[in-house]
Amino acid sequence: MKDNNKYILNFLIIFSILYVFFHLLETYLALFLGHIISLLDYAVIKNTIVIGQYLYIIAPSCTASLEMSLFLSYILSTPKTSMKLKIWYGVFGLTVITTANIIRIVLIINNATEVDYWAIHDIISFILFPVALLLNWGWAILLKSKKII
Repeated sequence: MKDNNKYILNFLIIFSILYVFFHLLETYLALFLGHIISLLDYAVIKNTIVIGQYLYIIAPSCTASLEMSLFLSYILSTPKTSMKLKIWYGVFGLTVITTANIIRIVLIINNATEVDYWAIHDIISFILFPVALLLNWGWAILLKSKKII
């Protein structure tokens, strides 16, 4: 039981630090996402996607900073695991989360209309939590395969 309490405390401390860190970077992450989406042949000005007469702003809250913080906290607080493995899987997971977020944004702007924007936004946005959960599940499977847990 003592190990579980230590893990939970580590998780909460790491999560708090990472969430503040990502929160401070959200404006830059929104600009980064805008740049990536512009590479997909969309008209983008900084963090604003222009489609016809509509403007879709990639707000700081659209950066998946919560999901990235939760994912990395889970990985980094895992005991008895090499830092090399944590970094490798962390980079892999952040790449998957960012890719899923880009897909999410593109799906929203391609499927939403003025009338149903928020409904489409909320339905499609649900994609990020399952992605983070699947990555965490994959982490547990990886640790089991290496006989760490």
